[in-house]
Amino acid sequence: MIDVHCHLFNARYLPLVGVLRSRKVPKRLAEGLARAMVTVTGRDPLLDASTRAGSVRASTASRAVDKSREQLFKDIMANLSNESLDDPESAQWIDQHEPHLHDEDRRPTRAGNARAGRRGPHRQRNRNNRRSSLKKWIGVATEVIDTAEAAINFLADLARPETLMVQRLLKASPGVHTFVHLMMDMEYAYNDHPDIDFLDQIDRMARLAGQSPVNIIGFVAFETFRPDGLELVRYAIEKKDFRGVKYYPSSGYLPVGNTDRMIPDHLARAGLTGREMDRLNLEMFDYCLQYDIPILTHCTPGGMDRIPGKSGHLADPKHWIRFLEEYPRFQKLRLCLAHGGGEAGWLEDVDPSQGMTFFHDVVHMVQRYDRVYTDLSHLGGVMEPAKAMYFKKALESLIDRYPKLSHRLMYGTDYPMPMDGAGWKGYLPAWMAALTDFPQELQHDFFEGNATRYLGLP
Repeated sequence: MIDVHCHLFNARYLPLVGVLRSRKVPKRLAEGLARAMVTVTGRDPLLDASTRAGSVRASTASRAVDKSREQLFKDIMANLSNESLDDPESAQWIDQHEPHLHDEDRRPTRAGNARAGRRGPHRQRNRNNRRSSLKKWIGVATEVIDTAEAAINFLADLARPETLMVQRLLKASPGVHTFVHLMMDMEYAYNDHPDIDFLDQIDRMARLAGQSPVNIIGFVAFETFRPDGLELVRYAIEKKDFRGVKYYPSSGYLPVGNTDRMIPDHLARAGLTGREMDRLNLEMFDYCLQYDIPILTHCTPGGMDRIPGKSGHLADPKHWIRFLEEYPRFQKLRLCLAHGGGEAGWLEDVDPSQGMTFFHDVVHMVQRYDRVYTDLSHLGGVMEPAKAMYFKKALESLIDRYPKLSHRLMYGTDYPMPMDGAGWKGYLPAWMAALTDFPQELQHDFFEGNATRYLGLP
């Protein structure tokens, strides 16, 4: 079996401050949480040995002990600096996000009493109260990372060394022999540097794949905002044996048709234009077309949107239809629309009143274009009996209407993104059960055959 959609990066690979700030976390608290997450994140000495970046790496011992999310969260809170908790804006923000504190505990943290709250025992009590308030957020992670609570939980869960990320994925994936790991490059979108720069991330992922007991295939991220994005893509594919490209439009861009008003202020001030973004994209797509390199694009209304609640529409497959029709040569690209557009249509009825839905355009594109695929990653509802039954009935009908679909659907997880219910250990068994009554050929294609064709494997 092949998992065509997973991630093996950890907290050190992400622009933590930028992500937290985009979720309205105050600056000092975001900086403190980011430092604590980087400090707590376990190290892998084999991967760190020849890496060039990372401010705290040299002073932190390698830790290969797996920990629960709860323990990681406690460690992060223990490493959160006093300065972050004493900052008046941060104190007020934590207070506003914790409505269940007793009145006598809340009073010293209010902005009006901030000066008194910084003295003596009050100061220590305030810190303890704020740490306690943040600890109460553990377990509130949701599948859509659109709030501060969800973002902090998600990032805390990534405070593990890469080799442990692989081990945890293998435990949840018995029988899977090949994993496609998808990188994320959000440095320019969030105007913030991760602890490990992106070139070093590519090198580390290549070393991780070389050490792994299973086959790990890399897809390098392409960020339209990055001026040397294509150079890094070429380096990963030509020098480090990566096989594909990950594209994440919800960071703030389209395959074509970008406009100046879409550009973040810090990039607009640097002179980036919508026309330049289109040019950078087309160069990357031409490179992939020339060498038959597969592309996987985020395609669901939710996820790691740069502007929560506002960037999700950029992942709409309508933009890809426009792109493929405007530039017909790119219809020969191997393109995967990730997540099948979301659960609606696959696991439940499509209800436009509940927000954006991409399902219809996804199945339409799969039928219309000969090299368009979709993966059903991060559709956790399949672990619910009623939704699994819905899927069985829906798939029968869909294959009748869109016969090419049976040769383009692929299995993927989206590990380690937040997953409700039984978590990732229940995900693969749920999909196997949902497909058990279908022909063996369809089951084989879903779990392996279609991905083999999409990836161009022998």
